[in-house]
Amino acid sequence: MRSDIEIAREYVKRMNKRERKFFHWTEIGQWGVYVIISVIVTVIAFWYKEEG
Repeated sequence: MRSDIEIAREYVKRMNKRERKFFHWTEIGQWGVYVIISVIVTVIAFWYKEEG
């Protein structure tokens, strides 16, 4: 089974430069949202643990 990184690399290879640039910024945006959500969930879980 191939990793997500390998699939993403093949996908990027097929794209032209303009689309690749857009994909790059979209990817950063998605990761940013993911990181923020992860931090919030971690903080809430820790807070409940401390309270409980």
